[in-house]
Amino acid sequence: MGDILSQNEIDDLLKALNTGELDVQQISSKIEERKVKTHDFRRPSKFAKDHIRTLNVIHDNYARLITNFLSGYLRTLVQVEVISVEPIAYYEFNNSISNPAVLAVVDFAPLTGSIILEMAPPVAYALIDRILGGKGLPMERMREFTEVEIAIIERIIIQLVNLMREPWENVVELKPRLEKIETNAQFAQIVSANETVALITLGAKIGEVEGMINLCVPHIVVEPIVSKLNTKFWFSSVEKEATKEAKEAIEKKIEHTRVPVRAILGRTTIQVAEFLELQPGDVIPLDSNVNGNLEVLVGDLLKFRGSPGVKKNRNAVKITEVIRRRMSSMEDMLSQAEIDALLNGGSSEVDKENNKGDDLTNQEIDALGEIGNISMGTSATTLNSLLGQRVVITTPKVTICSWDELAGEYQSSYVAVKVEYTEGLDGMNLLLLKEDDAKVITDLMMGGDGSNKDGELTDLHLSAISEAMNQMIGSAATSMSSMFNKKIDISPPKAFPMTLNDAVPETEFPRDEKIVRVAFKMVIGELIDSQIMQLLPIDLQEKWLIIL
Repeated sequence: MGDILSQNEIDDLLKALNTGELDVQQISSKIEERKVKTHDFRRPSKFAKDHIRTLNVIHDNYARLITNFLSGYLRTLVQVEVISVEPIAYYEFNNSISNPAVLAVVDFAPLTGSIILEMAPPVAYALIDRILGGKGLPMERMREFTEVEIAIIERIIIQLVNLMREPWENVVELKPRLEKIETNAQFAQIVSANETVALITLGAKIGEVEGMINLCVPHIVVEPIVSKLNTKFWFSSVEKEATKEAKEAIEKKIEHTRVPVRAILGRTTIQVAEFLELQPGDVIPLDSNVNGNLEVLVGDLLKFRGSPGVKKNRNAVKITEVIRRRMSSMEDMLSQAEIDALLNGGSSEVDKENNKGDDLTNQEIDALGEIGNISMGTSATTLNSLLGQRVVITTPKVTICSWDELAGEYQSSYVAVKVEYTEGLDGMNLLLLKEDDAKVITDLMMGGDGSNKDGELTDLHLSAISEAMNQMIGSAATSMSSMFNKKIDISPPKAFPMTLNDAVPETEFPRDEKIVRVAFKMVIGELIDSQIMQLLPIDLQEKWLIIL
């Protein structure tokens, strides 16, 4: 109580103010003077805007890796995304930590020093509950973590720490290591209170539980590589060639992949009344001939035709024809009626008149449009964070056309981005942006205002667009994983300039074969009001619809 003024002292102060003995303005100016701090511009203590943008890009990748890992590990829907990246003083971060909390101190080798990964209690409790066989529910009331719970969380955090290597690899080859886990902030002091840190906040949703995962990265730790934390350096090193050993390893794994193979003896339709009257011994005529070939399906796709027989006392099929989806002749291609039959489970009641030509049914258009709406909606949110501009991608228009028809309709120069699926789906698709739109996006990513559209398209533009599409389609793949109830992942996209009159590799989009075009309206702030197009091979569109 010694620091509290007595009533007499208060009365004396009020009297001094009234008589003019104390000057209020003088007191205020002294308080303002005390707020001023010296700043050494030769050694900046804060992260620059470009550093923050690069950290955002790095941790967008990291959030996607966490999403994929936890979704598979917990076998439940998990969504992790970057909420914000901001520079603050360490004491601000320290004061915001709840008690109890999960604080992982991570050695950021080869850099000198440590960072902190903080996991909010609701997220930690949900992880523990799910791993122990529960539904992933949070605790009804806050309490201290037990040693068993800390041990469970430690196993997960070790994996999260290992995931840090990949998103940082274009800047520094990290070898992070978990030092310790604390539940009290007092025992996790890694820098002085006034040291500037970057606080990266990730929003995590595990089932119905939502919470935060924070990363506290001190400036003093990343100071040796701070010159590399800029978009120019990042995008100049983002593309890496796959090694021969990596390709061989992938091919070796694919060789042992098991796929279901079915031979269809025949199909028919009967009335419900006839079905209810079926008895043992009844004969059902099929639509196939006794001496005719059978359809052989790999997965749900028609790949072969063959004749039935017996080998070593087992029913067998002898392959007589290989169905190739990329034929040189239009006569050898599947008709739309045949495609519709495959999509409808091989129904023989295909309305040939209604399906004449290459048009999609209204149901198929709606399905593809819904896939586009959901996936591109997520992509727009990602691009919004990346560019710092309001991004809207809406109104998908789905049509089927040939490449020549497309070239006749669109005369502009484009940047094409090739996206290949590595898990959950087989195949590829192309995204097409107008060249000027690509330059605006690149300029925004480089810290500009989006007005620099002059000059030729350079490798820097292409690298920047590749990374932007990597973030966008990565988010879209996560949305599709939830939609299809299976993990969907992509390889790093590759961007290249083209006009629609350019020759198209025959292995991708033969000029004489129909393709699916999904055109989206794209608006970015006041800078872009244009279109982004997605081109899908017919067989990839089939797989999407079959999964749905």
